[in-house]
Amino acid sequence: MRSRPRQLDTPLVLVTRTEPGASRQTEALRSLGLEAIKLPMIAIEPVPCDLGREVPDLVIVLSAHAVRHGRKAIDAWGGSATWLAVGSATANALKALNIEAAQPRLEASEGLLALVQLRECAGRRVAILCGESPRPLLKETLSQRGAEVFEYPVYRRVPLTHVSDYHEHLLEASAVIVSSVEGLRAFDGLWCSLQGPRSVLLCVNSQRAEQVAMQIGYSNLRRLTSQSPAAVAQNLADWLFGGSARAAMQGDSDEPS
Repeated sequence: MRSRPRQLDTPLVLVTRTEPGASRQTEALRSLGLEAIKLPMIAIEPVPCDLGREVPDLVIVLSAHAVRHGRKAIDAWGGSATWLAVGSATANALKALNIEAAQPRLEASEGLLALVQLRECAGRRVAILCGESPRPLLKETLSQRGAEVFEYPVYRRVPLTHVSDYHEHLLEASAVIVSSVEGLRAFDGLWCSLQGPRSVLLCVNSQRAEQVAMQIGYSNLRRLTSQSPAAVAQNLADWLFGGSARAAMQGDSDEPS
């Protein structure tokens, strides 16, 4: 894969998340003056899922992929259930299907568990639309609160084991964004094969991914506060440019041409 010449004084970010999120993320990074390379390390495959006959009281959707591959559930449950989305991208994907979903400020399981809809859920039937092997925190905590919880995995993440031609500037990366533990492990395999340094700034989206990265040997870690492409780009701009440099850059961009 050949590329346009790089401006060597501009930080370069590798975006390893799946599409279409990878394209939205690279656009958001570039809008703040960063360079970005799309490097998806995971493919998404649908998984057959039996929904059963009972309609849940609450439906928690853990990703836009779950929306994309959970249409059968969405069509079946529709307006009969209360919907919760883990973050803005998931909520927007549901809104496109005419489903209004509440979402937490903290785009994570911990944020969902703090929502008023889930604080008192004893006796309620809760469905979780997710990928295979979801984090156990949601199900365990909601079960402890007295809910009847059912997980419906509608997709799986599959590591991409072969990429024929890597980007020529890959090892110039100042930072890497990973969005799952599976993606982290796949990236680490590629990075080590290229002798990339584990001191690169590694941006993760969960405590679990942070713990795994530390165990692997990455020492320069930052936890993202949101999965929104704009918020992630803002985090990276703050970390790589510094607040004052970013403010000056944005001030310049506001001047009339």
